[in-house]
Amino acid sequence: MSFTSLTDNSRVYKAVYYDYDQKSCEETAQTFYTIVDGNGEGGSNSLVLDNTAGSALGFDPATSLAKNGFVYVSDTDADHDKPISYIPNVVTFDTNGQRLCRKANIVDEKETPIYIKYDFTADSLAYTRVFSSTGNEVTVCLPFALTRNDIETNIVNGRGENGGIIKLMTFDKYEDDTFWFQYQSDGVPANVPCVLRFSMNTNQGPSNSTLFAQLSGRSVVATPEGELVKDEEHNMLKGTYIKKEAQELEDNGKYAIYGFSGGKFLRATENSYFAPMRAYLALPVESTTQSAQTLSIGYIDEDGNKVVNGGTTTGLSATTSADGFKVVGTSGAVEITSDRSCDVKIYATTGKLVKSLHVEAGKTSVPVEMGTYVVNGTKVIVK
Repeated sequence: MSFTSLTDNSRVYKAVYYDYDQKSCEETAQTFYTIVDGNGEGGSNSLVLDNTAGSALGFDPATSLAKNGFVYVSDTDADHDKPISYIPNVVTFDTNGQRLCRKANIVDEKETPIYIKYDFTADSLAYTRVFSSTGNEVTVCLPFALTRNDIETNIVNGRGENGGIIKLMTFDKYEDDTFWFQYQSDGVPANVPCVLRFSMNTNQGPSNSTLFAQLSGRSVVATPEGELVKDEEHNMLKGTYIKKEAQELEDNGKYAIYGFSGGKFLRATENSYFAPMRAYLALPVESTTQSAQTLSIGYIDEDGNKVVNGGTTTGLSATTSADGFKVVGTSGAVEITSDRSCDVKIYATTGKLVKSLHVEAGKTSVPVEMGTYVVNGTKVIVK
C-alpha cells in the first residue's frame, strides 16, 4: 500500500463507513485509510485510499459521504482534538475512549435513510426537515432524544415567533375508532416514534418551512434491531429509518396501515410509502373494519385526562352532557354550569393548557381571551 501527498502535518487513520442497504436489509461496511492534512478547524482536507490495492477510492468523508452517513475512526489515537474530527459526521474518540462527533448533520428527506452503528455524543447536532404537508402536527422518529428544553425553545425557522414545538406526543391506545396520543412534558427518548405539534400564527400548516434543531452535547443512539416502537404494549405506532412500502407493511392482509396527514390517520393506498425518520400506524385488521379509510386522533394530557375526542366534537356555542355539565362560550368568558362539583381544564386548540380549576355545583364564569377552546372535551367559541 502506498500513500502520496504526505506532508509533515499529515496523519493516516483507519476508518469504517457503515451504511444500510434498503434492498437486502443488511448492514454494509467499507473500511479505508484516510490521510488528513492540516492543524485544526477549517484547515483540514482528506484523501482516501484503498486499503488493499493502494489506489484512490475517490471517497472523501468531507465531500462524498452520503447524507446521514457516519464514519467511525478505528484508531484510538485519532482523538477529538485532531484535524480529522473537524470533518462533519466523523466519529472519533476522547481521552477516555468514548466516541464523539464534533458536528453531526442529520437531514430528513423523503428517501434518505439513516443508520447509526454505534452510540456517540455529538458536540453539535443539526436536524433539518423541510415540510410539505398541511396541518400543525407531524410524525417523527429520531436517533436522539427530544427533551423538555427542546419543546420550550423555538427551533423552527421560517414559522414566525410562535412557530416552535409546543407538544410531544406518544401513542397511548386505540379506542372507539380513535388513536389516542398522550402529551410528554419531559420529552421523548431516542428511537421512539412520536407526534410533534407546532404553535401556529395562522391556520396554515408548516408548508415550505424548515425545522432546524441546533443541539449541543446530544447523545446519538445506535439503530436498534427490531421495530422502532415506544414499548411492547404501545406498539401500534412504528417508526422507520428506511423507506417502507405500505403494501409490504400490510403483511399479507394482517394489518391495516395508516399514515398521518391533516390531523387524521388515513388508510395507506397500495402504492404509498413511508419516508425515513417518520412513523406509521399498523392496526390489526380484526381491530377495525376494512372500509375504515380515516381514523381520528385524540389527545390525553399529562394527568391522563382526555382533551379532545377525535377532534370532531360539535356544538361550538353550547353543549350539555348527560351528566349535567354544560359549557357556553360568551363574550370574554367560558360559562360553566354543573349539577355537581368537578375539575375543569380549559385548553386552546393548539393543546396548550389555558386554565385548570375546580368548580362547585352551579354556574361559574371563567374569563378568557377571544378564541376557540376545548373545555373538558367540548369545543366552545368565546367572542
